[in-house]
Amino acid sequence: MPPPAWVARAERDVLNPAMRRMAGHGPYADLEHVGRRTGVVRRTPLRGFVHGDDLYLGLNHGNQPDWCRNVGAAGRCRVKVRGRWYTCADPRVVPFAAVRDRFPQPERLLMPQLFGTERVLVLPLDGTPPQTRPWRSVIVALTVIVIAGWGRRRIGRPTGG
Repeated sequence: MPPPAWVARAERDVLNPAMRRMAGHGPYADLEHVGRRTGVVRRTPLRGFVHGDDLYLGLNHGNQPDWCRNVGAAGRCRVKVRGRWYTCADPRVVPFAAVRDRFPQPERLLMPQLFGTERVLVLPLDGTPPQTRPWRSVIVALTVIVIAGWGRRRIGRPTGG
């Protein structure tokens, strides 16, 4: 049974903005998906658990929260886990009981009892994260060139004595 509507609103309005700062690091995943009706790119912070090459996300607010339906309609999404972005395709929803052993011990008990988790979205991580910032290597290269040029100018200058 999903939590009451006021709990979902409180999570969305209070907890989610705070969780967005932690999303993609530690046990939190940052799920980037496209709205199935609007086409707008959305980001949702979630607790995600990696086991092998898969990421497991509990469906805590009923069996089909909006973010899960968006991922299912698109058939793909991007997810940031442990500081790295992955492109995921072929999402599937499975019963929690079938993948219970892939969750850490506290969540095995808490998710079904406290959050009412009955189903889990499984996202296969492709193992090769896409380059998230292609301009980053260009900036690093330019910084090295500038520093090297600055160093040459400093070495060739006469001292003031």
